[in-house]
Amino acid sequence: MSRAQYIDIRSGTEGPHYDPYGFTELTFRKLDGTCIVVHRGLVAWLRVNNGEKMQFCDDTGVELDAAFQAVAGLSLAAAMSVPSRLADKAWRKMSRSQREACDEAGRIDADMLRNAE
Repeated sequence: MSRAQYIDIRSGTEGPHYDPYGFTELTFRKLDGTCIVVHRGLVAWLRVNNGEKMQFCDDTGVELDAAFQAVAGLSLAAAMSVPSRLADKAWRKMSRSQREACDEAGRIDADMLRNAE
């Protein structure tokens, strides 16, 4: 399995404001410095080290997954799950009081968002 130095997942919208499309973009930097960017949205593409974008028209994503795995050394699904697995691991290592403080902060945020509407 490949080891990553940096993983970032971001999502947003692209396309015209009257008909936006959602996208998800994964940036995966290997320890050897290879940087791989995978974009799934209106168009699916993969770019390695700021090279040209390789576009994929396969709706199932099999070709994109295979291309990512060939370069990164692990599946796209495994790379996408890393941030949540790290967060789960950090949560388990917290003390009970730290978890309660995080829960309280989440409740406060939810209340603020509700009141802002």
